[in-house]
Amino acid sequence: MGLERDDSAVTGELSRTRPAVIMIGFDGPQDAGPVADRLSRTRGGPASDYRDAVTITVQGNGDLAITVVDPDKDDAISIANDAAQAYADLFNENSTGPPGHMLRAEVSSPAI
Repeated sequence: MGLERDDSAVTGELSRTRPAVIMIGFDGPQDAGPVADRLSRTRGGPASDYRDAVTITVQGNGDLAITVVDPDKDDAISIANDAAQAYADLFNENSTGPPGHMLRAEVSSPAI
């Protein structure tokens, strides 16, 4: 996410700075509980089933990977994509930032 500084009110000219980079750090496996609860509400079934099946881990580049263990490959893919969207939604619903700005998460690569 880049932010630009606008000094036009001060100097009468628009002044642009180099982007400020904001990194959101994740450390270790993420708690799948809130995602499992959301999946239970949207897909049906007990949240405990999703807690046992869904794993959220940090990748070397800082991305999060959501993997699902399910006997049916198509179900695993579907649950993984729904879990990724649920995680992004939960992050966006609870994200805080400077006034007028919102940190956003989005699914960048769906499971296939």
